[in-house]
Amino acid sequence: KTSQENLQALYAEHQLAVICGYIAIYVMVAGLSLPGAVVLTLAGGGFFGLLVGTLVVSVASTIGATLACLVARTLLRQELKFDILHQLTFNSFEIPPLAFSGNSTLKIWGPIGGGQTVRAGMLPAFGGTGRAKEWLRNIRVRISAWNPLCRKILRQCSLVLFANQETHALLANDCAAETGMMIDVGVDVLKFTPPENRPAREKITLLSAGRLEGRKGVALLIKAFQGLAEKHPHVELRIVGTGPLSQELATQTQRDGLSDRVVFTGPISHDMMRREFETADIFVFPSLRDTSGAVVLEAMAMALPVVCFDHQGAALMVADDCGIRVPTGNMSQSVEGLKQALESMIQDGDLRQSCGRNGRNRVTGLHDWSVKVARIREYYDHVTRGHHLVNADKAIKDT
Repeated sequence: KTSQENLQALYAEHQLAVICGYIAIYVMVAGLSLPGAVVLTLAGGGFFGLLVGTLVVSVASTIGATLACLVARTLLRQELKFDILHQLTFNSFEIPPLAFSGNSTLKIWGPIGGGQTVRAGMLPAFGGTGRAKEWLRNIRVRISAWNPLCRKILRQCSLVLFANQETHALLANDCAAETGMMIDVGVDVLKFTPPENRPAREKITLLSAGRLEGRKGVALLIKAFQGLAEKHPHVELRIVGTGPLSQELATQTQRDGLSDRVVFTGPISHDMMRREFETADIFVFPSLRDTSGAVVLEAMAMALPVVCFDHQGAALMVADDCGIRVPTGNMSQSVEGLKQALESMIQDGDLRQSCGRNGRNRVTGLHDWSVKVARIREYYDHVTRGHHLVNADKAIKDT
């Protein structure tokens, strides 16, 4: 806390110098470690505030992406010969791989997302300014799909992998070669292992986890839980995470008389999150907009049944026998759908057990990181089959 106060004091006295220093650090870190850039993105938003943070991070990430492109082009001009160019990140299709232009190497792009939008009937869930921002984002996504550079690169690719069906529907017609579906996240099933026997308890715990912001749909979940609370006094809801709506959601639960039934844990460690999974009975993922959602795979790996909306990455991860996918309509329809799905799970212990077991099997077979690595290798073999490999004397060993 003392360090944070010192940083804030330094920023107050030397704003321009601190911003320039942050941008320089961001560019260097982005060139070495994308996860490091992600951490700095979150830190920048928290330290500088939303408006300044968004501007600073945008400038820094643009410089970092440009630097990465220049490095890639330099490598391609050297004597080194590559069999495949594969851009994994950034995840959004709105940041196309500029290094793909101007060479004849086989190209793979993805998994990419970002094509998902929020239905008009669900925009009120974002609140006043949030609703306007999300509406503008919907327009931006549709316009970005017509970006000539993006469409040109899609036509050049030997394979484009999409992280959800919404992005596929938006861009697939511009792909000249093959397309595939692959969720952009995975899970280590050895780290997320369910307890051998969950003790029978009279209380049933619903668990949700994520950043507390409009697009995560937590307000809708609380409304749905309100409709269940009186009929099912033995059910509690635990919400893990923090965000700009933390106080507003806490106020909502107090206003609805749910303070003793809804627990906000705040941010917790990975070990504590695993404990939350172990003591929960049902995992709820009410997100209104997400490319995928790694926490869903973690919950499934922990043998929890999942209730989610039937769209975007969740629709691909959660099969019919792993949980209940709720159709999205307007706000009242979506809240009622969540309520009915949760009630079905609460009342049927056998359904919870079978969905949890099937979810664990599905994640182990499709979404464990080792499985995803093997699948990427298969994609590499597939796109190079029939082509003369530059490095024909060695197999592709790494992804």
